Amino acid sequence: MKGEEIDLRKVQKYDVNPLVESGEIKSKQKTVRAFGTGNMVDTITGEVLAGTAVVVRKMVDEEHFVKVFADGVKASFDLSPSGFKVFQHVLKATQNGTFGSDSIYLYFMDAVQDNDLPISQQTFHRGLKELLSKKFIAASSRPNIFWINPHLFFKGDRVAFVTEYVKRPREKADKAANTIERHAQEQQRLID
Repeated sequence: MKGEEIDLRKVQKYDVNPLVESGEIKSKQKTVRAFGTGNMVDTITGEVLAGTAVVVRKMVDEEHFVKVFADGVKASFDLSPSGFKVFQHVLKATQNGTFGSDSIYLYFMDAVQDNDLPISQQTFHRGLKELLSKKFIAASSRPNIFWINPHLFFKGDRVAFVTEYVKRPREKADKAANTIERHAQEQQRLID
């Protein structure tokens, strides 16, 4: 264990749980907070939801920030290699300020001449189609000009990627296990 050594014979004792309040653990590189989210109500279903959040905040330089952001978007939206390459071209243009307030000029020849991110015409067009279908960009009425999604392309200095894990109700998990078991038995019967 890193940090200060704990002597279990001398550890501080409490009459009331001191961990009920949200707490922070800080290090040189990051801050970790764990806290209850309280009760929330799903406005569509009326279901009362309760949960816990564990938040890690890391300080990174600009180059690392862009890489983490790009990798997070790729994972979150399941971008193909083609889609990711075109996304990187758009991201680079937005970070360098070579775009309008909410639009960008995208031309294949500019992408081909980018030595940092080499790309073929076919890959560029596949990636462009993917970004259009996933609403990263939208075609404008002007040639080679595309509207950008301001929620994905921005000049901010913070981003959070959140994955929420929801426990499946027990009966659904049991049904899924029974279905898998039945399927395995049918496969075994076909083999025999």
